[in-house]
Amino acid sequence: MTAADVTAFVLAACPGRAVGSAKLIWIGSVVVAAYTIAGGMLAAVWTDLVQGLLMIVMSVGLFGLAVSRAGGWGTMLDTMWEHDPSLLFAVGTKPLTFIVGFAIMILFGAAGQPRLLTKFLILKNENELRWGAAVAGIAYAVTTLFSLGVGLSMRAMTIGGEAEELANIDNNATHFLATMTHPVVGGLALTALLAAIMSSASSFITIGASSLTRDLVGGLGITVRRELLWGRVASGAVVLAALLFALYLSELIFLLGAIGWAAFGAAIFGPLALGLYWKRATATATIWTIVVALGSNLLITVLSNQGWVALPGYFYLGGVSIVASTLVFIGISYLTGTPSDARRLEELYGEPHSAAAEPTPRL
Repeated sequence: MTAADVTAFVLAACPGRAVGSAKLIWIGSVVVAAYTIAGGMLAAVWTDLVQGLLMIVMSVGLFGLAVSRAGGWGTMLDTMWEHDPSLLFAVGTKPLTFIVGFAIMILFGAAGQPRLLTKFLILKNENELRWGAAVAGIAYAVTTLFSLGVGLSMRAMTIGGEAEELANIDNNATHFLATMTHPVVGGLALTALLAAIMSSASSFITIGASSLTRDLVGGLGITVRRELLWGRVASGAVVLAALLFALYLSELIFLLGAIGWAAFGAAIFGPLALGLYWKRATATATIWTIVVALGSNLLITVLSNQGWVALPGYFYLGGVSIVASTLVFIGISYLTGTPSDARRLEELYGEPHSAAAEPTPRL
């Protein structure tokens, strides 16, 4: 579940949200900004731990509750099978090409998510990397139980006439928590979902601040002397910018949320997965891959959202964009790179250059 998904859930669940949601956004922004600016990525890691445990407990509990409301696991599956067996197929009712595209986005796109990559980069011991895949896989599997349980139970209850058919299936979770659970349970579930927002937000704030204070100014030839101070200032600026976007450009926020996973995966997977080990990779290819990935995802999403372009049912943008951007990266690297200027891997790990560094301006 992405931050955009959870935000949509929160807004849909808040009556009178035109006024109330603005106050909630301000409160949430101040809280997240406070602990992120004070603790940086370390604060994000510790809050991720607490919020992750909360989401795991919520997912397991609501999975059991949802299945029991549908009459139990066997009864629920029997109801769906008798109505439409394809609902229980491994690929569901979607074409195989759609499923393959989705799998590509999830499997390879995960390597292009900055909020996940940074957590691996701050490990003190490289030996801990061996546990990364297992921990991530188990955590994702457990937290997915919420969507799995609510989705299947709502479909079975809709077929059996115990729940109304919703015009927008994305509202199933909201409807289930609002009408089929005790208010206390719904409140706890909402708390866990808000934890998912805060978990992603704190990481993105820190990443955005470091991009401003290290990547951007470094590209301009400027060295930051007081990195901690300027990092905190940049974190505040990122939060303020995000707050203004959320309050006045909500449509853009949802569009960016819709392309988030796919766009990051398409922009980062090729340069990162190949660029670290392939000596033919070039900076030019990296720049154009990022431009093409972000631009194409945003353009197609906007056009389809406005109804100007209708994507076929077998087409899944996320998987296609990752494959296309990777091919762009490889193609441009071959066109612009030569063996003589291929990057040395050891330079990426901090070995000094032979040439003396030129003096750089300082902040």
